[in-house]
Amino acid sequence: MTADRPEEATLDVAVEPRGEWSLVHVAGELDYTTVGGIRDQLDTMLSAGQVRIALDLSELEFCDSVGLGCFVGAWKRARKDGGELLLLRPAGHVQRMLKITGLDRFLSSTDQIPGDAPTGDADLTAAR
Repeated sequence: MTADRPEEATLDVAVEPRGEWSLVHVAGELDYTTVGGIRDQLDTMLSAGQVRIALDLSELEFCDSVGLGCFVGAWKRARKDGGELLLLRPAGHVQRMLKITGLDRFLSSTDQIPGDAPTGDADLTAAR
């Protein structure tokens, strides 16, 4: 290893119940080295019947095609089970990747969870 090698990527994932939704805060870098943590979390949630999932991507610093693939896989599984997966406040680079790949036609982006109570909206806004 050389001294100028960048540090390993890290990804933090935290789940917060929001009524019928599960809000998943995703922060850091999502790539082939970190995707396992979020993929396992989403699989666990979907297996437990949590099929309304909102991914808060406002603190996602990097996302490659592996990360997008993870989102698509979870979206397909949620839809199959009668649920949905939303992307909340994706950063500009994520929005560009979704548009370039055409995934923006399937993966919905929004600023808030549908039906979130007014106090929940304030909490979500404060978390930005």
